Amino acid sequence: EDICATGFCPFVPAKAYSYMLTQSAAAIKAINPKTKVIMGGLGSGQRQYLRDVMAADPAGFNKIDAVGMHPYGGAPDGWCAKGCSGGELPFGDLAQGVTEYKNIAGKPVWVTEIGSNSSDKAWQAEYLTRSFQVLQRIQVPVVIWFAWSDIMVPGFGVMDGNKKIKPVGEEFRKFNPQPTPPATSTNPVTPTGIP
Repeated sequence: EDICATGFCPFVPAKAYSYMLTQSAAAIKAINPKTKVIMGGLGSGQRQYLRDVMAADPAGFNKIDAVGMHPYGGAPDGWCAKGCSGGELPFGDLAQGVTEYKNIAGKPVWVTEIGSNSSDKAWQAEYLTRSFQVLQRIQVPVVIWFAWSDIMVPGFGVMDGNKKIKPVGEEFRKFNPQPTPPATSTNPVTPTGIP
């Protein structure tokens, strides 16, 4: 909602976005007050947009639970900020950017998209590791890597177009361990509840 660039301009003025956010949050919370409502992913890096949304309807903004953010190109602890083998992350320090949004909003920030389509697979995996470590350290509760498969957008996936896991996918697994399935009982429970 906060981006307008040549060839890609889904920008929604802050006042209009605030209205949409207020109305949708109220409708969702009316059905189930426990449902988390997350503001759409901010990606421009323009903190003023968030301030303007908040100012347009502070009571409405208070109905949401977190602010979504898409910090593409943010350098985890300054890594590759000025470029390095595999890529460049020129849009400021990742932790600082997320923390600034959190402080402005007074709410948690969820990273609802982060990723890279670097052709250097080792660099892409390192970027995920460093980014996730930083985001864990600053206590971001939700981080979503974009994308699941290269079929969605070439190069971004944790899996390639042939459904094979890439190095970035192996790193992703380390941060998202799968639960161990419960052991199957050799003594099943009968319908009466007596083994």
